[in-house]
Amino acid sequence: MHHHLRRFHHGIAPVVWKDAFIFINKKGKLVIPAHYEETTAFSEGLAVVKTEVGAWAGSPDQWAYIDPQGRLAVQPAAYDYAAPFAGGLAQVYFDIFRDPGHIDKQGTTIWHPSE
Repeated sequence: MHHHLRRFHHGIAPVVWKDAFIFINKKGKLVIPAHYEETTAFSEGLAVVKTEVGAWAGSPDQWAYIDPQGRLAVQPAAYDYAAPFAGGLAQVYFDIFRDPGHIDKQGTTIWHPSE
């Protein structure tokens, strides 16, 4: 039995399993085995995932984007916080103590708080 199943998008959904998020398909089969502290459902083909402490970039609580195969999809890979894509853009925090910026799906900064 799966606990905390979230909505399906693109045929897969995040679910809490053993205190971490994994992704399953509609048949309940594991499709992305990585365990994340937090995640969103897929939006515009990408999901936002919160890594294990220090997993990427040597920093705690980093957020990144993955594709439906579980591969890192946007470079740079880690942000202090990241929101799902909408209209081809996503709001990200390069530094959690500053205003957010926006990136496109290639990771290009469209707007940065220092600009």
